[in-house]
Amino acid sequence: DPEGATEAGREAAAIFRELGDRAGEARAHRELGYARSMSLDNAGALEANLQALWIHRELGNRRAEAGDAGNIAHIYRTMGAHDSAIRWNQEALRIDRELGDEMGENLRLNSMANIQRERGDLGAALSLNLESLAIITKLGTKYLRAKVHINCGKLCLSLGDPDEALKHYLAAASLSRQTEYTRDEGYSLMGAGIALEQRGDPAGAAESYRRATELLQTVYEESGAPEELFGKAEDLTLLGAVLHHSLDKPVEAMNAYEEAAGIYRRLADPPKLRKLLMNMAGLRWRT
Repeated sequence: DPEGATEAGREAAAIFRELGDRAGEARAHRELGYARSMSLDNAGALEANLQALWIHRELGNRRAEAGDAGNIAHIYRTMGAHDSAIRWNQEALRIDRELGDEMGENLRLNSMANIQRERGDLGAALSLNLESLAIITKLGTKYLRAKVHINCGKLCLSLGDPDEALKHYLAAASLSRQTEYTRDEGYSLMGAGIALEQRGDPAGAAESYRRATELLQTVYEESGAPEELFGKAEDLTLLGAVLHHSLDKPVEAMNAYEEAAGIYRRLADPPKLRKLLMNMAGLRWRT
């Protein structure tokens, strides 16, 4: 009930204000900001988070102020106001660096990288991700390192650099294997397969896709969530395409296509199914 939460947040802020509890009032404004975000009231969310930031600044709570600035940046990003989102992230980043909060610094860098990617500046996004990667490598957090490597791999592919993309995807696969995060390992190997194709190694790509299929099937079996099959279907489509167009293995290609088509039918995804059926028709015509 976002509206009920909004009313409760306003009442709480008023009570804390009457009591002279400024820290409590700031917390209430934060909760109010979250409730307004859930109601898609960006103006209300901005106002509440700005109130929290001003109080935290008044109290000298720099860590909380950085968090408020990050929240404001997120709201502006939701609104599509990328310049404002970047400015507020930079403010949060400045405070995190003053405090020596490297995890916070990593969070802001990744947030700004995502914004730059959304606005189409892939080179800037990659530079920010690489800066984040250096910090997270120093902190030794393998799970987060894998995530950033995957982001870097995607950007390198988009920038036409499959060699660097492959390095990032293989690093992500290795880290995901060490942390037993099978889903990320599967997607990393799918990305590695794309990079290998672009480097002119279709046999290596097919092997990477096959391993990714096995891993993504495992993820589905462990979770039971049908949406986990989307990744497997995408990977099977890529496998079928490389077997079809590059390795001249029509029977294996058709098997991969048919399995992917079965998943898309099950998940009721007509656009992807139609595209896949066209590939299958082309393969049947050829054979």
